[in-house]
Amino acid sequence: MKILKAVSCYTPLLAISSAFSVEPLSEISKVDKYTTINEEKEKDKDKEKSHYIGSKLRNLLKDTDKVILTFDDGPSPHSTPKILSVLKKYNIKAVFFVLGCQAHKYPKLIKQISDEGHIIGNHTYNHVRLSSLTGNEVRNEIRKTNELIKSIVGKKPVLMRPPYGDGATNKKLQKIASEEGVSFFLWTIDPADWKSRNSKKIIESTEKQLCIAGKNKKGGVILMHDIYITTANALETLIGDMKRAKYCFISPNEINKSDEEIRFAQNSFEHKSFDPRLSGNNMIVALLDPEHEKLKTIDVIKEYRQGNLMLYLALHN
Repeated sequence: MKILKAVSCYTPLLAISSAFSVEPLSEISKVDKYTTINEEKEKDKDKEKSHYIGSKLRNLLKDTDKVILTFDDGPSPHSTPKILSVLKKYNIKAVFFVLGCQAHKYPKLIKQISDEGHIIGNHTYNHVRLSSLTGNEVRNEIRKTNELIKSIVGKKPVLMRPPYGDGATNKKLQKIASEEGVSFFLWTIDPADWKSRNSKKIIESTEKQLCIAGKNKKGGVILMHDIYITTANALETLIGDMKRAKYCFISPNEINKSDEEIRFAQNSFEHKSFDPRLSGNNMIVALLDPEHEKLKTIDVIKEYRQGNLMLYLALHN
């Protein structure tokens, strides 16, 4: 009787709500400042086709607090997993420019990089200087690596970093890369981790180039290598220092976006599944777990006293 009485008290509200005409959702314009329309999609396509050489990246990022973390030459079973672990801890997405020969050896690592939301880029198959190759040889280095990556993760890379940055400004090589579906993407910050192989020096060099301790700090694309354990060991301290300095970690896809658009994207709600039974609330379990047995009388009484019963009734009418 109490349940019926509780329901009846909401009848007038239902009657009032039905008196108002509500415009169908299909008739409501969904376009807002964050909605991507066809015109914007076309602009994005044009941006994707452009090549990001060092000078262009510096112009885009030098007066900002934005940084992009990139790792070359991997993956490596000795250091890539640790780098992935640190990035996951701080919820940062990076770009891994992988070698085809390494991807062939360690496909599970390639899959892990992709599954954890990072971008996989093409770094050629054999780490060769593009300027030393014929046009067909360049195509083969790009295509062979792209096809291998696609066979592992289901999609081809769209970014490419030529080894040593060699040939990135060459118009002929840029044209070949574009025809193969990739854009060159270089760097602006080089801590020379391959040379020092010293964690402390890697941190110091990176922070000096970012002017992290000065008044006029600058953003940039950081070049590192996930084949050195010293780089992996330096990463967490480096990220911590940059976070304290209020740097914003972005992906190449966000390089042309405003601060407001980046904040909106990074703060967007991300659905995460969970086990309703872990909540300890039988009402939640009954609502979210279809296979769970119906609420017991004592549960109904408890939820009625706590004011949650109407939610259950509304969802199970």
